[in-house]
Amino acid sequence: MMRERLESQARIVWKSFLGALPVICFYLFLFCTVLALFGTQYIMVVSLVTVLFQTNYRKRKSWASLVRAAAAQLGLGLLAWIATWSFPLSVGLNRIVPFALVFLKATRFNKMGYFSGLMTFTFLQLLPVDLAGFFVQTGAMLYSLACFFLLVKLYQRRYPQENPAGVLFRGQQIYVGDAGEGGGPHPGGKDGRLPGAGGGHAFLGKGGEDSA
Repeated sequence: MMRERLESQARIVWKSFLGALPVICFYLFLFCTVLALFGTQYIMVVSLVTVLFQTNYRKRKSWASLVRAAAAQLGLGLLAWIATWSFPLSVGLNRIVPFALVFLKATRFNKMGYFSGLMTFTFLQLLPVDLAGFFVQTGAMLYSLACFFLLVKLYQRRYPQENPAGVLFRGQQIYVGDAGEGGGPHPGGKDGRLPGAGGGHAFLGKGGEDSA
């Protein structure tokens, strides 16, 4: 009993590690290259872009959507730098930007959509730089975002999104096969199709597209 419980916990931990492995590898790669190219002062950029990668690499976003996310990060970096110019600017922008991010980014289905942007705006203020330093910081951010684009698209190519119609059809076949092995009649009729299944795709309209 104890051995089975330990094995079960070990499998859960291993599965969690494998799930986090892409983010770990991205962080380590970006950390080493940013450290070598830009120095320790701009390491904060690594954590900010890693959060962006973590929240987007499993999603099937288009290039345009990724470019908008990157542009938002650059814009927030600029606002964070402006906020370090003076106390009034810091107070004003810190009153406006967080509320604007929550209003524009948080949705019913993604209540934490503002999180990566808020991190960028907040933490870059903790590392005030002059104009030359801002250009270097922006270069580090651009490099990190380029890595973000490349690795997100490589992940999507390596693990392409499967056609939902194919997934549904395979599930139908498994269900019908299990019913047949159990000795009972196939659900849905003599040909073994599920109720409402036409052309091998249950609940699908013409051409295999979702009728909803």
